[in-house]
Amino acid sequence: MFSILRRSAGHQALPGPLAPRLFLTATRLFCSRLALNDISFPSSSLRPLAAKFDMPSSPKPKSKVLVLGAGNFGSCLADHLGDSDHEVYIWSRHASFVKHFNTHHRNPDYLKDHVFSSNIHAVGPEIPDKEKIQEMDVVLFAIPTQGVR
Repeated sequence: MFSILRRSAGHQALPGPLAPRLFLTATRLFCSRLALNDISFPSSSLRPLAAKFDMPSSPKPKSKVLVLGAGNFGSCLADHLGDSDHEVYIWSRHASFVKHFNTHHRNPDYLKDHVFSSNIHAVGPEIPDKEKIQEMDVVLFAIPTQGVR
């Protein structure tokens, strides 16, 4: 995916292990940008800083985010966004995961001791339908390549 983005910008694809690292960095920056968009700046001394980085001075409505994939990476993304008060839905292909997560707010496979935010809801095992996806502001793809098949 990163190589496609680089080629469209007129650059050669990055070889080897550098591309995944840059993709993860870009994903973290994207998630941080979602979190920063929700910061309000009550102090007038911080308003120029908010304008410089194109951040709003009043809180925006929270985003609806669908994270496809309930593995380690998808769980971390969902946790960060849930802690930022976004309404997050994490999709898993396992019905047992969905039931356990919605009951205990814990991932039974990864980060087992971590309690996730109440803003995160598990959905699945069926892929969300067209109407559900259209309700979302952001859809994040966190399914490992070996699970895509």
